Amino acid sequence: MFSEIFKELGYLPVRNFLSSFVPRKFANMMGVLGALCFSSLFHEYLIIGQFNIWTGEHFFFFMIHGVIMILWEAAFIEPMIRKRENFLLRSYFSSQ
Repeated sequence: MFSEIFKELGYLPVRNFLSSFVPRKFANMMGVLGALCFSSLFHEYLIIGQFNIWTGEHFFFFMIHGVIMILWEAAFIEPMIRKRENFLLRSYFSSQ
């Protein structure tokens, strides 16, 4: 529902800002954190608007989950994808 808003206001500005002086992969990771930061601020705004309290729990929740997601991707998902790509390339070129 809000994915385009989070992309335009969180992901793209951070990624575009960082992409000029850090590696592309790191800029993408920070862009994801930027989108999650925007989402967490939006959730905090909703809680403040409804209950007139600010706890910071939603901000902490979203940011911690963003860091965990990035670490999980770097540690487990990317090596698995690389392994599969290497296998597919080897099997393709060995069959010719």
